Amino acid sequence: MHKSILLSLTLFSFLATSCNEKINKVHAIFVDTTASTSTLKNDNPVRIIKHIESMLLNKVKSGETVIIYPIHSQTASASPIGEWMVPNNKGDMGDEKRKKQAVKNIIVEIKKVLFDESPISQTVRSSTSIFPIFNKIKRLSNKGIVEITVFSDMLEDNSSMSFTDLFSAMNKKQIKSLAAMQYNKRSDEISIIGTNIRIFYPSTVLGDPNIEKIMNKVDIFWEAFFAEAGANIFISDLS
Repeated sequence: MHKSILLSLTLFSFLATSCNEKINKVHAIFVDTTASTSTLKNDNPVRIIKHIESMLLNKVKSGETVIIYPIHSQTASASPIGEWMVPNNKGDMGDEKRKKQAVKNIIVEIKKVLFDESPISQTVRSSTSIFPIFNKIKRLSNKGIVEITVFSDMLEDNSSMSFTDLFSAMNKKQIKSLAAMQYNKRSDEISIIGTNIRIFYPSTVLGDPNIEKIMNKVDIFWEAFFAEAGANIFISDLS
């Protein structure tokens, strides 16, 4: 099992706002729907839904937005599977009840479009393109502060780059250099200094023999990549 890794890698980001000014916050969730990941296997869909529900109840405040994107072979051009706003408080004793009902309704919609009746074809699920999520995050930052949650094994796997093929022949130093190079290549597309990013690795009890030997290197790559980008990253198993 991967141990939880909490990295304080960031440069401090100061927001010039008055005490009375409300800061807009967007909670962006990216769910890997590709066939090669374990996101859709066993009880992982149930675990993901529970994580999202807990986030909506405990982290997302009234008036804040949650937006969910898929990760697959066409991540760059994919639209969100949905966008929801937690209702504004009215300042009375019914606020908590209204929020719980709103979250219940939102979860039903998310489960339906993400798992039960997903429109994503097997062809689109055939490979994994992770890097385009940063373009989407940059666009979302125009709406306010963005907090990111990713459910994925974080294995870039397409015709341009395959972590499985690359990492098996690379050592730690080479992987860190590759991460820095990949960040520099995309630095104009990335604006995540000080952004909180939570990554949950989906898995099964049996594991996966195809990626067993490289998962530690996957950690090394993304830790180095986000260090270059100045983000706060927390990596954990999906449980």
